[in-house]
This record gives sequence, C-alpha cells and structure tokens, in this order.
Amino acid sequence: IVVPHGIDDSVFKDYTGGEAAGLVVCNLIVSRDVFCGWSICSKIMEQIPVKIVGNNPGMSKSASSIEELVSFYQKCAFFLNTSTLSPVPLSLLEAACVGCPIVTTANQQVPYIFKDGYDAIMSNDVDKLISGSQKLLNDRDYALYLGNNARKTILERFNIQTFIQNWQKTFERILQE
Repeated sequence: IVVPHGIDDSVFKDYTGGEAAGLVVCNLIVSRDVFCGWSICSKIMEQIPVKIVGNNPGMSKSASSIEELVSFYQKCAFFLNTSTLSPVPLSLLEAACVGCPIVTTANQQVPYIFKDGYDAIMSNDVDKLISGSQKLLNDRDYALYLGNNARKTILERFNIQTFIQNWQKTFERILQE
C-alpha cells in the first residue's frame, strides 16, 4: 500500500512573491550533499540570490513555525530544489501548493509529478536551472503561470482529503486482516 503525501491547501496558499531571491528549505544541506545537491545549489548561488532555511549550522536556521515557513514560500521569487536522491521532497510539494514557482532537478519521482515549462522549471543541467531562475526573477507573468499550475498539480495529486481517506482505508484494511 502506498499513500502519497497530502498537503493542506488551507495552510499552504497565497503566493505573493516580491522577494528577489530563490528559497531552499533543507536541513544539513552541505553534509548531505549526495542527497540534497549542495554542489548544485552552491553553483546556482554563485549567480542567483538564494535564501536557505533549515538547520545548517553557520549558514541558516530552521523556520520557527509553520506560519513562518509558509511566509517564506509566499514571498520568495521561486523555490529551488537541488535534491538528487530524495524521492519527493516535502518542501517542494509545500512550495508548489502555495503557488510558488519551482526550479528543480529532474530526479527520482519529481519528473513524474511536474512537467518542465508547465508547472516547473526542471532539469539536471545547472546552466538551465540558472537561466530558469533568472527568468523567474525577471518575468513575473511567467512566474505566476508556473506557480498557479504547480498549485493545480498539488491540489489534483496531493489533496489532503484524499490523503486522509487513503490512510483511513489502509487502517480499515489492516484491522480486517
């Protein structure tokens, strides 16, 4: 039994943008480079302003609350996911649910969820991730297009009510066996 993530769209909503930087949400990104893609992220950060949120000693701290985390998703120009081995980063789904445009590597399950140019900028080519990030910083209409489509994708595929129903069915099935 596989129960996909569920994202609460009553909490993760209301993208506004306005901050001229991307956002990365990740803990221990440097020491978990093989999973989180710090080497990719750091190359992008050489050319694009990016804010990091998460437990990263000497670099960043975690959000103090869900409300603060949502406010980061709401305000940043785009969300940057550089993961290489995480099947589906929850932070990526949360950002997309807010309606934040996403720039992401095309690894694991991500290409099965998002479509490059429709609801994400997606590539394993660092130069394309950089040029896509720059486009989102400069083209608000395109950013809103990607973000709105990303939110639609999340509402269709990771609806919180479906998530709850799937868990209820799973527990009922287990109790019957």
